[in-house]
Amino acid sequence: MKPHWHFVLKSLLLMLGIVVAVLLTVYILSFIHFFLRQSGVGFVPLYGFRGLSIFVMNSPWLLIASAGALLFVIQLLVRKYSFSFRRPQLYLLVGIIILVLFGAYIIGQTQIHHRLHGFAENRGVPVFRQLYRDIDERRPESITFGTITEMRENGFVLESNKGEVVIIVITENTKRPLNKTFVEDETILVFGDREGNTIRAIGVRPAPSDFDFSWRSNLGPRGNPQLNGQPPRQ
Repeated sequence: MKPHWHFVLKSLLLMLGIVVAVLLTVYILSFIHFFLRQSGVGFVPLYGFRGLSIFVMNSPWLLIASAGALLFVIQLLVRKYSFSFRRPQLYLLVGIIILVLFGAYIIGQTQIHHRLHGFAENRGVPVFRQLYRDIDERRPESITFGTITEMRENGFVLESNKGEVVIIVITENTKRPLNKTFVEDETILVFGDREGNTIRAIGVRPAPSDFDFSWRSNLGPRGNPQLNGQPPRQ
């Protein structure tokens, strides 16, 4: 006979494992959503086969696979509880997916990732710092975020989030939101082929409302974060 505390401890560890796995899955899914929006990769499938291929090649598939594996682990752990007995496994899996997607959606409506992004940069937090930096560093060359500084007859001049001055050429084939007029000081996403400092736009759209590249203002000349002129804490 095993002592009672053995079963209690086992149940507590099982519950802890489920909670940790759920929270980790929610974080990964919310980060994937944040990555796709902040990198622009999540918007380019709207621009035909070229955009779809960019999406497939640049999506964080390792994180997506990790989230899938965690969902499988969560299902295995939940099945050990009595309330899951005799319930169709498909319903159980769907319920878990809805739970984590809802949690990821809630996080997506907050500024958590923006704050983690700034905190990781300013404090030089290992892993997290590079994880969030990858959003900008892995952005395809065909995707450019920036602010319109000058309107022109066939396009406009853009100051990119990397501080570059880029000339955007708009043609009759450029895909744009219906009834949308772009104006100066507006932050936009441009998808198109680049030649020097000129981009012939395939598609143009407003940047997502939560797009954030303000953390770059804290970067020093070598890409190292600074706080009021002082190096960050390591």
